[in-house]
Amino acid sequence: MQENTLRWRSRAPSPDTPQSVGYIEDYGDDSGSVKSTVQTLQFLWAFKHYFSINCFVIITIIICTTTVQMSMELTAQTASALTILVCFILLIQRRTAKKLGTLRHQHNEIRRKIHYFRQENERLHRNSDRLDETVANLQHIPKMLHEISKNKNVDQLVSVIKRHKLIQEQIRQKVNEKIIQNIMTIVVGADRDSNWSLKPEEVDRLVQRLSHVEEITLNERRFREMIGPKPHIGSVMRVIRSLLERDDEYALASPCFKMKGGEKGGAGETVFTV
Repeated sequence: MQENTLRWRSRAPSPDTPQSVGYIEDYGDDSGSVKSTVQTLQFLWAFKHYFSINCFVIITIIICTTTVQMSMELTAQTASALTILVCFILLIQRRTAKKLGTLRHQHNEIRRKIHYFRQENERLHRNSDRLDETVANLQHIPKMLHEISKNKNVDQLVSVIKRHKLIQEQIRQKVNEKIIQNIMTIVVGADRDSNWSLKPEEVDRLVQRLSHVEEITLNERRFREMIGPKPHIGSVMRVIRSLLERDDEYALASPCFKMKGGEKGGAGETVFTV
């Protein structure tokens, strides 16, 4: 049996073949099945950019299996068997790479949520610092009341009461602004794809986040009615804008948002309802 010699060459690009094409030259006496396999592989290699990797691997496995069955030479059978093994390994690696891509997406999603909660935590810290400053400004009031009770100064007592009410009103306004700011941040964050429309799963996520805001009580049914059957960012913003435009008497008649606490004028005063 004469020794067969196979040589691999790379043909430079030409007007007919814009990409570099590899081909095999053979020397010596080869069997017809080996020549057919070599010619088929040359054809597949020349047009490999027209097939996906999966199709190329499947076709290669079919050809190699046919070669193993038809060829009587041990060398051709061994080469075909090794090629089939490499093709299966390639398919397994591609499947593993797809799983890694899914895990990377989940990891990025977790990092995004961590970043969001970190920002919310920083906002709460800033709000807490402002409230501490307000409390520090109110600490001198008991001392003033003691002086008033000692001197029986009614006019000064009335002035202190008015000032105290003014400070309470300022605190309520700041709390309202902070709550509205938190709601707007949650609404904007619910639009994942930034198309200004809310999908059903985005609406469910928005309702869940709003229900976890500690300062308000959300009426989910009323909220879904107000944003309509085709919700979008504009409809939700109109609901939030009503917090700023309504007076107290009109606001108390709508049950969408409600500040947690007791009746108006009590210890846990209701700041607003929508």
